[in-house]
Amino acid sequence: MTELRFACSICGEPSGEICHWCTKDACANHLCTRCQRCSDCCSCDVPLDDHPEESHSGNGHPAVFH
Repeated sequence: MTELRFACSICGEPSGEICHWCTKDACANHLCTRCQRCSDCCSCDVPLDDHPEESHSGNGHPAVFH
């Protein structure tokens, strides 16, 4: 398991990723899975916790989009 050596620049939680736009450290809660930017830099129209590719079908399994 990889040790998280950095702290998120937004909340201070341990992080192992950086924003692809500003290069600040960002934890999983503050890094957009679409554009890989932190929540300060993200320009996606969909909130991080509302991305369709991460939605669930209601039965606990990820929804499948065709």
